[in-house]
Amino acid sequence: MGSSLPRWTLAVSLSVLLTPAVAAAQGYKLNDPLPENPPGTIVGDISALTISPDAAYVVYVGRQDQDPPYVYQIYSLALHDLGSPVKLNGPLVAGGQVSILSSSFQVSPDSTRVVYQADQDVDQEWELFSVPITGGQAVQLNGPLVAGTSVGSFRFSSDSSRVVYSARQAVGGLGLYSVPVDGGSAPIRLNPPLVAGGGILGFTICPDGTRVVYRADQETDTVYELYSAPIDGSSSPVKLNAPIVEHAVWSYAISPDSARVAYVAQPELFVVPIDGSSTATQLSSSLSVEPVYEAPFFSPAISPDSSRVLFAVDQGGVNAYELYTVPIDGSSSPVKINSQINASSASISPDSSRVVYIARGSTSVIELYSVPLDGSSTAVKLNAPLVSGGSVAQFQISPDSTRVVYRADQNTDGVYEILSVPIDASSAAVTLNPHLFPFRDVENFRIDARSRWVVYLSDQDVNDVVELFSVPIDGSRPAVQENAALVPGGYVHAYELTPDGTRVLYRAVQDHLDVYELYLSFLTPPFRRGR
Repeated sequence: MGSSLPRWTLAVSLSVLLTPAVAAAQGYKLNDPLPENPPGTIVGDISALTISPDAAYVVYVGRQDQDPPYVYQIYSLALHDLGSPVKLNGPLVAGGQVSILSSSFQVSPDSTRVVYQADQDVDQEWELFSVPITGGQAVQLNGPLVAGTSVGSFRFSSDSSRVVYSARQAVGGLGLYSVPVDGGSAPIRLNPPLVAGGGILGFTICPDGTRVVYRADQETDTVYELYSAPIDGSSSPVKLNAPIVEHAVWSYAISPDSARVAYVAQPELFVVPIDGSSTATQLSSSLSVEPVYEAPFFSPAISPDSSRVLFAVDQGGVNAYELYTVPIDGSSSPVKINSQINASSASISPDSSRVVYIARGSTSVIELYSVPLDGSSTAVKLNAPLVSGGSVAQFQISPDSTRVVYRADQNTDGVYEILSVPIDASSAAVTLNPHLFPFRDVENFRIDARSRWVVYLSDQDVNDVVELFSVPIDGSRPAVQENAALVPGGYVHAYELTPDGTRVLYRAVQDHLDVYELYLSFLTPPFRRGR
């Protein structure tokens, strides 16, 4: 079961770098006791969680109030002292609740405010609200909506000053709106009126927070084009794409330095200044290209240093996708970086030095490769030889760009394990989990922000009982269990790592059958003895 230590005991222990008793206490329950109706029958649960960027708070949605009607509401809890959770939402209309979708609430980049969606004032009209993360008055951000509609997706600017959202408002109609995060002034519509039948397909705020790039059939129904607008609405949007001859703009990426946008259209790769100050430049002109937009696995990707663009091409039109990179300024031609038959996913390392990708080799086996971003040397295979029928399923590059962790049925067909290997294949891959018997698997994994730990879900100890484990990324020590003992029938469902890499918060059926609650475990010394 979860730790029975009271919150004040854990808080005092934290202030003295934890006593041995607390250092050994994993699976500490964070949520308040859940309501029971009738007594002995729990009617509450925890649905979703997120952690503030400064790692100081967890924000979660759950049915925690002791009084009916036992609806979902949103709470924050300070992780530095683990006091009592604070309810963030305002009073709810009859039938109202906070959305349980993980995408429906976010913490601002500066960790001071929470924005959430709820039908707080009108049942079944999901609106947008902002509140201090420590609690206080929740303010509505959106303007009045057309009856029966709701706010769509939303995002924070990087400086936490504004929120951009999509909605069909009574004044302004369907569009993108920008509003101060504290609701201090009315929302501003960023796009002009849309053509009949038009819509907004998606939007992104550039990393420096000054502009919003969006894709819409703004001028001609079903012809999707790319636009850029100042986030404060100080000038009209500009169209970024060249004239569309056929098809549309299918995907795009903004450079990390916020200077350019790379996009795929008709069916080539282009780059354009984000403010539209000059016309788009075609980057793929030297290739005989079948539609790039048919690539099934990713949009164009721009390296973290904003120097090169990674994209996929099917030159023969036979669904054999090849990977190319090209300088973002078009100063030289694209370079092919894979020699295998068909690439199926790819990522650029955080230090912009290499590309890691999955592809079919000469034997049609799906394996893992690493290559310099500029194609200056040939790709190297990262995985060890695979058992007959085996393949690599997924991978993640460590934040420090030194290692790759991947999931594969490398040793036994159908039994998926996790392995870690240097990104340049300078030494062999090591298996991170213990030996897995048939029908047991690692379900998923994440690398912590400091590139020290890999946290994963697996039924490695008992078949079909999924638990949470952590292991050093280099496999230098055995994996350890992070959750406390589970009630019969219990399991760990989901988890999040704190941005500072010291803790893991997880949602699990740990103490009561069929009841999800929120728990905390420590990853690093001095919080854990013997590690």
